[in-house]
Amino acid sequence: DDTQLGSAVIRAFARTQFPQTTPDMNSIVAGQVSFHAHVFLKVGLTLAISRKVGNAPAPTSIDVLFRDSEDYGRPEITVSHDWYVWRINEPERRVARLPQKFHMAEIGVVMPPQEIAARMLTGSYAGIYPGY
Repeated sequence: DDTQLGSAVIRAFARTQFPQTTPDMNSIVAGQVSFHAHVFLKVGLTLAISRKVGNAPAPTSIDVLFRDSEDYGRPEITVSHDWYVWRINEPERRVARLPQKFHMAEIGVVMPPQEIAARMLTGSYAGIYPGY
């Protein structure tokens, strides 16, 4: 996603895959998506947080909306009025206070691989994000 530092956009799937089994990549990518996220893949591989187990054809398009706030990481701000949204490789659009229709948008900052792994296990990121 050129909009977010040229990082990769990954899809985390809801399916559990045990490490001792050989994954059926086509079955996995046809399954339910749990979330999308930005990450630098090489960092996860270098730190041995993730590993390549196979490949499957890339989707022709991923229709996912991302959001971010300039107030990310500032615990003193409980409700942000500085949100913006975007789709992959499209310009960001400032929306000030985040409208209800964008509440389901994925958090769009580039996440460390540890945060991706944590979200896969817990369902949420540990970072401090303001409300809308």
